[in-house]
Amino acid sequence: MVSIARIAGERGFPGRFGGSGRPGGIVWAPGGPFEGGTLLLLHTIGAKSGQPRLSPLAYLDIDGKILIVGSYAGGPKDPAWVHNLRANPRARVEVGVEAYAVTARELPDDERDAAYPKIIELVRA
Repeated sequence: MVSIARIAGERGFPGRFGGSGRPGGIVWAPGGPFEGGTLLLLHTIGAKSGQPRLSPLAYLDIDGKILIVGSYAGGPKDPAWVHNLRANPRARVEVGVEAYAVTARELPDDERDAAYPKIIELVRA
């Protein structure tokens, strides 16, 4: 079963680092096979270590909300970032040059079931 964590950020209040999106004036832009994709940087705190963690992830924009899917490519366990968000749902997301403080939540079954066809449609496009 697919775990879906919805990132509910305050899009109206982006945090910027010197207007560049990253400390030191570095703008993160995906390249290679990911160029043009919808990718974000997810900053979490490690569930066990308590140390900062950074995960580049694909995301989907569904109904104006950012969805990230924690499927571990269909594997039997969830990715580490899912465990980190379950332990501490407050995180930071960078999309392009904008950064947001966010609170994640795992979708309940009914919301996940409603989102699933939209996810499949977007992934296949």
